[in-house]
Amino acid sequence: MAPPTTVRALRIRDTALALIARPGGAATTVRDIAAAAEVSPALLIRHYGSMDGVRDAVNAHVTATVTAALSELVSDDLLDAGAQDSLAAALLDRLGADSPIPRYLLRMLVDGGDSGRALFRELYAAGRRTVDAIVRAGVLTDASDPRARAVVLTTHDLAVLILREPITEALGADPLSPTGATTWGTELADIYRGLQPPETSEETS
Repeated sequence: MAPPTTVRALRIRDTALALIARPGGAATTVRDIAAAAEVSPALLIRHYGSMDGVRDAVNAHVTATVTAALSELVSDDLLDAGAQDSLAAALLDRLGADSPIPRYLLRMLVDGGDSGRALFRELYAAGRRTVDAIVRAGVLTDASDPRARAVVLTTHDLAVLILREPITEALGADPLSPTGATTWGTELADIYRGLQPPETSEETS
């Protein structure tokens, strides 16, 4: 069954996204959404059938929006000198600073389920394509395990994106702003440079 596409149905979906993404949003009800969208609960039910139907529609919308944004990012433009410092920063730039989607992503990924797993697969695939493009451009050396590298980098970028608010409070700067990204990146580089491989010595007899 195709999702509803009328103006009021889309308003209900977008309102549900904003409400569910808020702190405590898991307790959002049909009546809450209907009141905020200025429609009757009966109209919401007519379009989506139930609260589960609303959640399914929001999940599908968020996944499609993020996937489309990631597809736009996997290009040579991401490698330009003026490009964003991370996939997370570039994604946020396309979603908009006030978008509720990053907060909703947190709920999808933490709650798990088919939608959360499918979304992570999409994010990982985009991360893998981005890493491969960076390697081809000569910016990054080949990894012994490209899959593991893409998982690590994707997870790092997701953590910064969905934990942006508490990180900003602790760091004293938005990690996705130019100043915060510089601080964040410099510290990461120092940490990785400080991780020296253990020395090995041959046993003598």
